[in-house]
Amino acid sequence: MTEETTGHAQSDLGALSDQELRGAEALRRIVADGIEAILRPAGFEPCAKLAWIRGAGELQHVVALLVRRGMYDVQWGVVSPEAVPFLWGRPAQRGDVGDAVLSGTPGTVHHPPAAQSFRLEPTVRLGAVSKISAGLSVDMGRVEQRLSGFSSRRELRTYLMANRDAKDRRDFVIPANLPLKLFVATALAIIDGDQMACGLLAETEHAMAPYKDEISTGRLERLRKGTQGLCP
Repeated sequence: MTEETTGHAQSDLGALSDQELRGAEALRRIVADGIEAILRPAGFEPCAKLAWIRGAGELQHVVALLVRRGMYDVQWGVVSPEAVPFLWGRPAQRGDVGDAVLSGTPGTVHHPPAAQSFRLEPTVRLGAVSKISAGLSVDMGRVEQRLSGFSSRRELRTYLMANRDAKDRRDFVIPANLPLKLFVATALAIIDGDQMACGLLAETEHAMAPYKDEISTGRLERLRKGTQGLCP
């Protein structure tokens, strides 16, 4: 290749990267190239707007692209559908990352993340779209691998209770605080019919004693009802 042809090729690439896309088309390309290209081959399927789900034994893995005031943020979660009524007093909603009993972001799995958050203007340069997509594909690969480690309630419970610090600083955001983590572990044990739920309930009641809000008291009451017939 001559210097002249090399110069033309570089000029063409530069012009292509400067091409502008409407925001909706930019998002479509980012989702296709940065998220679905990684998650779909790994067994995830779209289940709601900008959310993907994968069945994993007793659990579900969920990845969501959340939109807040023009910002897009990736959140992942491990959902135990049977635990959602204990948490929220209602049935699980398929693909709702807010139902997760364990959740985080790409940045909690690997810091710094490649492209965990981004903003899209009404028009976006193709070069920026390609950069975001490339970063997200790296993040999605790491998240998918991390989620693949959870398929049963027992292993999730064991993982959670391996750390009893007041604030768990491992690779997740929720349930980092010990009272909520104890609550989740107790709920998972109740679902499994494991009498370890009895001791965990006592710990949870002690840890949650300072919390008098309606959500916390409702959660404790549902746990107590769940242990009836299980604990002596």
